[in-house]
Amino acid sequence: MAENFKELEIEPERLEFTHKEFTFTYTYHPGKKKGPLFILIGGWTSAPGYWNRNLPFFQKQADVVVLDLLGHYPATIDPKLGRLDFDAFLEAQAAAVLHIAGKRKPILVGHSTGGLAVLGITALHPTRISKTIAIAPVVYGPVVGLFKTAVLMHRFRIGIIFELGFSATQTSEKFLEQGFLRGVQNGKKFKNLPGMHAYLENYFPYFKQLSGRNMHLMLDMIDRTDLRPLMTNYKTPTLLVRSLVDPIVPSFSSDHLAKEHESIKEVLFNQCGHFVHLEEQEEFEKAVSKFLTKN
Repeated sequence: MAENFKELEIEPERLEFTHKEFTFTYTYHPGKKKGPLFILIGGWTSAPGYWNRNLPFFQKQADVVVLDLLGHYPATIDPKLGRLDFDAFLEAQAAAVLHIAGKRKPILVGHSTGGLAVLGITALHPTRISKTIAIAPVVYGPVVGLFKTAVLMHRFRIGIIFELGFSATQTSEKFLEQGFLRGVQNGKKFKNLPGMHAYLENYFPYFKQLSGRNMHLMLDMIDRTDLRPLMTNYKTPTLLVRSLVDPIVPSFSSDHLAKEHESIKEVLFNQCGHFVHLEEQEEFEKAVSKFLTKN
């Protein structure tokens, strides 16, 4: 059985790294055995506690670091920055990863926008990364649906409307749950997963601290992003895990990767949505174990 979330008795020390206009924080979690360092990066609106359901699995393999996605609490963006470019995002996120890794060649794990980050960092620094696991990654824009409306609000300088709406979602754990449910395939099944209530309860205090402005800047950047030119010579062993029915990141954003790059192995799910690592945790962890063993 897959590990389920258990509340951590002692929160690890939170370390900081600053690169230009950005400050990141990260926590170190000792593993059960020696092996390559895992660095986990969450998606848009992720915050501390996001990886807690999967953390015990990765700790069984080796040491783990949980790193902020740029601009996501407790990470900060200089308030004077009015626009976030993809190059600046990737440069800063890569600098944080390389700082944490030191002389080690880590395995990067990222979900959604975190998946975009780990693929981009690997493409830029192939000799510094051992392997990469991208879960439902964004590869190129534009964003779709309500996210596109939020981007247009930002560009027409009425982003305050989005920010007020986002703040409203931070007033109740129920709203947080509804946010997750928009991205899953089976809401009832998701809510009834063992330990899910405790997971959301633990996550909510951190989610409340996210900056609506920073979320807006990130969405606008994602809308303008295209990772494909950086991946022309991509050769790092990579596991791509995605759902065929993802309601958040359309399949066309990444369905070409395994066809175009021999080093990318794809595992597809059709019984879950955007949160493969949560909705199908046991099967996800089996796929990761197989990838780590064979590569």
